[in-house]
Amino acid sequence: MQAWGKLSERIEQHAYRHTSNEVCLPELIPGANGHLLVLQQPGDLPVHPGKRRLADGSLSARLRPRSVSSPFAIAMYETTISQYQEYDPTWVPHPLGSKYRSGPVYGISAQQAAAYCNWLSAQSGIPQDQFCYLATDAEEEFLESAPDILSRRGYRLPTETEWEYACRAGTT
Repeated sequence: MQAWGKLSERIEQHAYRHTSNEVCLPELIPGANGHLLVLQQPGDLPVHPGKRRLADGSLSARLRPRSVSSPFAIAMYETTISQYQEYDPTWVPHPLGSKYRSGPVYGISAQQAAAYCNWLSAQSGIPQDQFCYLATDAEEEFLESAPDILSRRGYRLPTETEWEYACRAGTT
C-alpha cells in the first residue's frame, strides 16, 4: 500500500509542476517486480499532413489530433522473461526467441498481459478495487478492461496514444 501511495503522490506532484510552468525532467520511480517507471506529463501529439492509408484501406487527408490529458507512468523497459517468470514460473519462451532471461517477454496473450498487470498491482499493494482488469468468470481466467480503466491506479497496458506519446519523448 505504501508504494501505491508514493506513486499516486508523485503523479500528482508531477502534474502540479507541469501546470505551474516549471521545467520538468523525466522522473523515474521504482515499480513492482523490478520495473522502472517514467512519469509522463500531459501533452499533444502532432498532426501530420499528407495522406495515410487507414486500416479499412481508405486514405485519410490527415490524422486526427490526439492528446494525453493526464499524467501517467510507463515502464522504461519492456518486461523481461525473468520478470514475467516471477509471475508465471511455468511459462516457457519459444525456443527460437531470446536465449537470455534478460530478453523481452513475447508471445503472451492479451489475457496473460492483463493478468500480469493485475499481479503487479497486487505486488504494489494496490487495492483490488483499483485493478484495471476485471474477471468475467468465477475462475478469473478471462479478464476485461474496467469501464473506468483510465481513472484506476492499478498497472495496465498503455493506450495507443499513450504508447506513441511516450515513444516520441517530446519529438515530432
